[in-house]
Amino acid sequence: MTSSIDGLNTVEILRKGLPASSKQDVIIVGAGIAGLTAANLLKDAGHYVRIFESQQRNGGRLYTHFYPDGRYAELGGMRYALGHIHAHTLFKQYGMTVLPFPLSYKEVNLNGRTSEINSVTLRDMGFDVEQSFSELMEKTMAPAFKVFDDIKDEDEAYYAFINQYDGYSIRDYLVEQNLTDSEIAAIALLNNIEGRMAFNFAEWAMYVREDAFGSKLTYLKESAGTLCDRMAEPLSGLIQYGARVTEVKQTISKAEVSVLIGGKEHTYKADAVVMTPPPIVLRHIKIEGMDGPKREAVRSAYAGRAAKVFLQFSKRWWEDRIGTNGGMCITDLPSRNIVFTVAGQGSGKRGQIIGSYTWEADAMVMASLSPKERILRVLDDVVSIYPEAHQYFEGGVAHDWGNDQHAGGVGGLFQPHQMTSKHYQRLLQPVGRVWFAGETYDRKHRRWIESAIRSAVKNVYAITQSYEEIPWLD
Repeated sequence: MTSSIDGLNTVEILRKGLPASSKQDVIIVGAGIAGLTAANLLKDAGHYVRIFESQQRNGGRLYTHFYPDGRYAELGGMRYALGHIHAHTLFKQYGMTVLPFPLSYKEVNLNGRTSEINSVTLRDMGFDVEQSFSELMEKTMAPAFKVFDDIKDEDEAYYAFINQYDGYSIRDYLVEQNLTDSEIAAIALLNNIEGRMAFNFAEWAMYVREDAFGSKLTYLKESAGTLCDRMAEPLSGLIQYGARVTEVKQTISKAEVSVLIGGKEHTYKADAVVMTPPPIVLRHIKIEGMDGPKREAVRSAYAGRAAKVFLQFSKRWWEDRIGTNGGMCITDLPSRNIVFTVAGQGSGKRGQIIGSYTWEADAMVMASLSPKERILRVLDDVVSIYPEAHQYFEGGVAHDWGNDQHAGGVGGLFQPHQMTSKHYQRLLQPVGRVWFAGETYDRKHRRWIESAIRSAVKNVYAITQSYEEIPWLD
């Protein structure tokens, strides 16, 4: 995997910093991973930086809940692919310990029956399909992934792939492969995409190829929240928490940013503004100079839903069943995905699992319940599959990203035709002195922090080198 973007080596900038340039005054909206990355690069290069964060914490969608005994639950981003070189560059810079995040054991619970996912055929699970799940997936995805065999350069193959398949929804592609209704139903249920079948096939396929729930992912021993705290330390005094940006006006020479702090409005001027909130949140901020096509791009940028419910137990009962290397259970119950996470467990007997990890329509099933009701509802599902869980249950914690006013969702999802069309180009383009960074503004690794980091690097490089627009789509 290359780190170059049409000659711009974004990883090298992360490692060595921005090139010398005339000093600028930059306001950054949001102290998530994109905002923290941008701010540190600018500060280290001698630019003047201020960050306005609407919450009372940093991290954005990297959100760690810490238990009193030192264990933690990652309510937001928790896994990092080995090939995400920008993310791992940051991990090294901030002294983070990277450990494997294995999901060695996978089982399914359908129609009240539990079995290991590849030890039985799909017919044994209740589908009218003779193959195993892995065999069906390999048969289904092989025609699409052939381009990566034919074109050896990974980047060239990627562009050829999205140009060929950007116009397909997931359902379009599956139907074109002449799959039966039962085969499509099995793929949708076991990949947790029943609520996403109308979304972009090319984007989802890259997650499949990257094996987003496979065995080659990692986690941060100290937690994602600790990473963000370490990134915020050099910015002490430059981050204003509880500060909600409401409007940006522009003059010939400056941007004027209106910010609500403690119920009072303040105005700040800057040479440039980097907006890191996702588009759905951005719609609450008035930005002068935004034309019709840009507004349409922001409006049509879909924010995916996701929710997690962690359950805490006095004993890690699941290790008697699956061992210590982690695993997951996919079920047709409302909880949908039970993840026996290795992250944040600590050294004692006590531990936690993700009792429910849901996306899109599945995330909405329990959205109307209070957090307490959600926890008890998920416990009921877990106990119905693993009765031994009941005697060790102590409590839980839940977070629904779709109902989070500061996030508006877990991350961007493309619809068909949006990856290679003017929609994506317009989404990236600045509006005068206002620039846009975050995972939504980088198409290759959306919903991973890799995208947010790359986007931040591209933006601050363009600002400090006096570009008037983003010249790189990737």
